[in-house]
Amino acid sequence: MHISLIAAIGQNNEIGLDNKLLWNIKEDMNWFRKHTKHK
Repeated sequence: MHISLIAAIGQNNEIGLDNKLLWNIKEDMNWFRKHTKHK
């Protein structure tokens, strides 16, 4: 079994707020999609 994890946290160990990401960086989201889509 192969398990991979991609995670990001804020400076105060937060991972989101109101079911949304803490930031919106287009390049980061594109990288995430490229490495996780159809996996």
